[in-house]
Amino acid sequence: MITKYNSNIIIYLLDAEELKKLSTSDFWSYATYFRLIAFEYLSTNINSILYLDADVI
Repeated sequence: MITKYNSNIIIYLLDAEELKKLSTSDFWSYATYFRLIAFEYLSTNINSILYLDADVI
């Protein structure tokens, strides 16, 4: 599909240690912060983002 649609997939691995220090609850894990900061963190390099959680894949 990458070749067919002339696309690229880039996987960014982020260090979550600082996020683990933030407030969490039974419904709000540190992983939730990835969704909140992903575009801000990557916006200097990209203009769109598709976030796929493990249960979607």
